[in-house]
Amino acid sequence: MKHKILILLYIVLNVQLSWGQIGGQLSGHVGYIIPNNRVFPEINGPSHMIRGSVLQHTRNSSLRWARYYNTPILGFNLSYENFGTKDALGQAVSLIPSLSFYLVNKSKFNLRIQSGLGMAYLTHPFDKIRNPENTVNGSHLNFAALTSLVMSFELGAGLFLESGPSLTHYSNGNYAKPNVGSNLPDWSVGVRYVLKKETEDVSTEPLAAYSRRYHPFFRLGVGVTEKSLDGPKYPILEGTIGINRQFGVVNRVNTGFSMLYDDRAYRFQEHLGLNEDKRFRMSTRYVWFLGHEFLFGHVGFLTEGGFYLNKFEGKSSFLSAKLGFNFYINNTLQKTSFLPYLGIYIHSSFGEAEFIELATGWMF
Repeated sequence: MKHKILILLYIVLNVQLSWGQIGGQLSGHVGYIIPNNRVFPEINGPSHMIRGSVLQHTRNSSLRWARYYNTPILGFNLSYENFGTKDALGQAVSLIPSLSFYLVNKSKFNLRIQSGLGMAYLTHPFDKIRNPENTVNGSHLNFAALTSLVMSFELGAGLFLESGPSLTHYSNGNYAKPNVGSNLPDWSVGVRYVLKKETEDVSTEPLAAYSRRYHPFFRLGVGVTEKSLDGPKYPILEGTIGINRQFGVVNRVNTGFSMLYDDRAYRFQEHLGLNEDKRFRMSTRYVWFLGHEFLFGHVGFLTEGGFYLNKFEGKSSFLSAKLGFNFYINNTLQKTSFLPYLGIYIHSSFGEAEFIELATGWMF
């Protein structure tokens, strides 16, 4: 009975307060982890999550990029989640920046989609001595991604009834095995209270016209991955050249070629005595890619997809993908050339994470 009361409290505890541009949110979620592997720890019950958020409503803010995304809500979300297993998976604490976009925004009803990517600390990762039953997560530190759909109905006087599904995903990007990844769909039901404050939109000077010419760029990156459970870490080195062009103030498209050297594949061949005359060639990948980047001033959200152009050791797919962030010294809405940046990405083959990459680059 006590357990059911706690679940009910988590569900209804979804209250948000907003003062002008700044808001706060506390939400409760109940769901059930997806057993996405044939060898999966025993699930004892539903998952529970409590999330607290600091929000900035960009409608009246001076953030220039917000006008081009229909003034979304910027959030910083701190969450605590119990996976619903007794010992093997434990709990997760995550910090996830997010954006919440309006799909419908009426006076009595709004519908929003929220998406974010951040970091999480998992309390019970795989350990061959202390926790061999965790066949899902292999490290304390993980990436955490969230997606949610929120329906909001105004009951009157700034009081809203809110409900909607969400999905949280945890993965370490194959930095440590196992890395099956945890997927936790859930549902939240609650109320939102908005302390309304009459403010006028902040007017800003028009943005300078964006560059419509093609810009060459280069990028150097390094990643780390494992070959087996509790095995040594091996570097993966990447070099990239390409060109990009803006097709709007906040939209940039790129294409180019990458070369990746996988030391894990080289050491594997060396250990087994394979490909003695062509180990380096069989440990090197060539990729053609096409990508898109959403620009948010000093931050860019990058997605790239492409094809492997050669045969190499350990090839499991001909498809390559990359997802992550670029961090620019200059504001990309004010300066569109000669831009140095740092990047952090998750690299995958046919949707399966391979490694986390740290990179530095320069766009001319």
